[in-house]
Amino acid sequence: MNLTLPGQAQGLPLPVKVLELVQPEALVLLLGLGLLLALAWRRERGKGPTYLRPIPGFEAARKAIPASAETGKAVHLSAGTGSLGAFTTLPTLAGLELLAPLIQQAATLGSAFLTTTPSPLVMLVLESKVRRAFRAAGHPEEFAPTQVRFIGDAPTAYAAGVMGALTRENVASNVMAGAFGDEYLLMGETAARKGIEGIVGNADPSVLPFALASADHLIMGEELYAAGAYLGRKPWHRASLQAQDWLRLGLVGAILLAVLLKTTLGVP
Repeated sequence: MNLTLPGQAQGLPLPVKVLELVQPEALVLLLGLGLLLALAWRRERGKGPTYLRPIPGFEAARKAIPASAETGKAVHLSAGTGSLGAFTTLPTLAGLELLAPLIQQAATLGSAFLTTTPSPLVMLVLESKVRRAFRAAGHPEEFAPTQVRFIGDAPTAYAAGVMGALTRENVASNVMAGAFGDEYLLMGETAARKGIEGIVGNADPSVLPFALASADHLIMGEELYAAGAYLGRKPWHRASLQAQDWLRLGLVGAILLAVLLKTTLGVP
């Protein structure tokens, strides 16, 4: 029985015949997973690089909690108008990942804060994060139900409720990260009129112009999904950022190699 490799009839070089047997998607997935595991292992052992390029939005979010502790004002935290189990799941999870270290920081420093959401599922997640934060800080009795508020079940109703909270409460900073629609402009404009520092994280191109016009600091696009690495400083998250950078370099190298093979060897 003769085994004929793909491309053998065309008389292509043996390396090209072997490459035709490899699925590019599977190869990239395996390389990415292996790179991620290697980088995460190095970071767990404290051997990986620690530098991340500065992103002003994350720096402002990190400083908002200590500033509120000094002034006695509260910080409003929101994971967006999306929910879990829908098309807004990914940005909502990214928003929760950004809020988690801020909640822990507030519980540790004793800063006043309130979290709001229009989703019952997100409310349960936020309540769990707040309870765990106070427990980790050593004073679980300081948890108050009013720190996690369910406002409405629709984006416009939620925006109206947040506008009221920003107007009535003594708020110094407004941190909103996740999925938003046009209703964001109502909340962002209210915070801007009240002189409340606005820190917004969003990846929707239709919302970014509104956020840029009304927020003091903007975490835009894929920056939103790096919150765990910048604020949480988790080894796996930082290793993921490194793996993505290496994969980008690898893809650029693969494209250059393909162009070289096409122009010099005539490989299709």
